[in-house]
Formats: sequence, structure tokens, C-alpha cells
Amino acid sequence: MENECRHRPLRSACESNHEYPMSNDLHIRIKKVIVDELMLQISSEEFGDDTPIFGPEGLSLDSVDALQLVIALEKNFGLKISEGSEAIEVLRNVTTIGDAIRALA
Repeated sequence: MENECRHRPLRSACESNHEYPMSNDLHIRIKKVIVDELMLQISSEEFGDDTPIFGPEGLSLDSVDALQLVIALEKNFGLKISEGSEAIEVLRNVTTIGDAIRALA
């Protein structure tokens, strides 16, 4: 493409100010990555930004899913997540993942 942006994948549009996408756009992209990379049997519209990713009251993902998600977030957004308490906080829900991605700016 003639006007293709060559920045990190998180940068969805090549605007002159190169700011990160609005929260809603970023959250939509995060949900799509979660659904696509983990091959979930639900659509990204079926869960909210604050739906817990782990646990029975949320998406009920397990530790294998967590590893796949960490890899997918790094691949798609450049977000590197350490093990332990940082991972627990960042991977709480789509909102916390979005906050961590925006903190990269």
C-alpha cells in the first residue's frame, strides 16, 4: 500500500501525530486478538471490557490460554508481560491490558 504505516502493529493509522488509538478502538482490537488467537467459541462482542479473563465469572481461561495470550499480546501490540504479580494485574481484563499497552507510549 502506498500510505501504509510502518510503525509497530499497535499504531492502527498513520496520522501526523501517531497517537495510540482511542480506548474503544484499542479494546476492540484486544478482544479480537483474544478471540482469534485463543480460538474462543464466542465473538468479541459477547464480553465486556471489564469481563474477567480468568475465573468462572469471566472467560474462564486457563494457564495454557494465559501463555498463548501473553505471546499474542507481544506479537500484536509489543506488550511484554513479566511473570507473577505483574501478569495477574495486566491480564485481569481488556481494560487493564489496554492500560498496559497505552503505557508503552
